[in-house]
Amino acid sequence: AFAHDARYGRHAAGTVLRSVGNHRLFRLENGAMRVRNLAVENVVYDAAGAGSVYINAGGSVSNLVIRNASGRNGVGVYIESGSDALVDACVISNCSTEAEYGGGGAAIYMKDGEVRNTLCVFNNGPDGSSIYGTVRISGGRLVNCTIASNTAYNCSGVVPEGKSAAIVNTLIADNISRSGNV
Repeated sequence: AFAHDARYGRHAAGTVLRSVGNHRLFRLENGAMRVRNLAVENVVYDAAGAGSVYINAGGSVSNLVIRNASGRNGVGVYIESGSDALVDACVISNCSTEAEYGGGGAAIYMKDGEVRNTLCVFNNGPDGSSIYGTVRISGGRLVNCTIASNTAYNCSGVVPEGKSAAIVNTLIADNISRSGNV
């Protein structure tokens, strides 16, 4: 199983990983894969299902700082599938989606799994007819998070879609929607 921990891996604690070019930094594809205790910045990824961290079929991310990233959707974290996918105690800031792709989830796009104890601030979705939300959730659970001081064209905070999306004990405040749609 893959596990990357800055405290015990080849990187020292406080390590900052920077993306060069059009690359996703982490792709987790099973429940045994873990990434923790790192900072990730300057990620640019323009393929569908983008994300500094892409989770498909499980895995966990904890104590990760993701900042200054851009892409189509789910720029900070994109959870495609995996009911055991977990994002815990992370900070996602200054991430932005690109208008030409009509994406959503400048910080997080989740279809499954759980995001908890995570702070999403100062993220941006540019003007465009279908740019939605800092967090776009069509499945899974958003628990004990703070989504604040973000901007987007439509619905700047959290966009819940579908019956399997759950938002529990989460603060959503001071987000700005430039279209006027809350």
